[in-house]
Amino acid sequence: WTGANAAKAAKDPWEGDVDSVILDSSNFTSYIKSQKLVMVEFYQSHCGHCRQFAPHYAKAATILKEDGIPIAKVSLDNPANHPFAQQFQISGFPTIRIFKDTYDSDKNNP
Repeated sequence: WTGANAAKAAKDPWEGDVDSVILDSSNFTSYIKSQKLVMVEFYQSHCGHCRQFAPHYAKAATILKEDGIPIAKVSLDNPANHPFAQQFQISGFPTIRIFKDTYDSDKNNP
């Protein structure tokens, strides 16, 4: 790769994403349980589809944040996060999972 193609490939597609919540094995469970609704992306940084999706996900995070809906992401590059792949049956990337009312036992009170 040379010139513009090399610069484009090297650009970090996650740069500037200030509204997605970064989750990992140390904070995942507590964060999910603290929210009524969370959309979580599981990704790997070398995945081409993940890299193409990153700016769109960041834009969604900014838009949905205004409505009080948190958007989060988990990098499966980190070995400590690998157990999530089996736990949430992740076999391809990116994978999106919705976590809703995981802490709320009163389904009559949305």
